[in-house]
Amino acid sequence: MLEMRAGLFASYWVPKMPPSFANMAAATAVYAATFLIRRPAPGPGTRTAVPTGT
Repeated sequence: MLEMRAGLFASYWVPKMPPSFANMAAATAVYAATFLIRRPAPGPGTRTAVPTGT
C-alpha cells in the first residue's frame, strides 16, 4: 500500500513519469531495501526453533 501511494505521489510531482513506472520503481526500491536491512543475530540465552536434545 505504501509503495502505491509513493508511486502516485512521485508521478504527480514528476508529470513526465507514468504512474505505472513510478509504482513499480517504488515497489522495487522497497524490495531492494529489505536486502540491505539486516536483522541482528540472536544473542546468548535466546531460544532456538531447533531442539538441542535436552
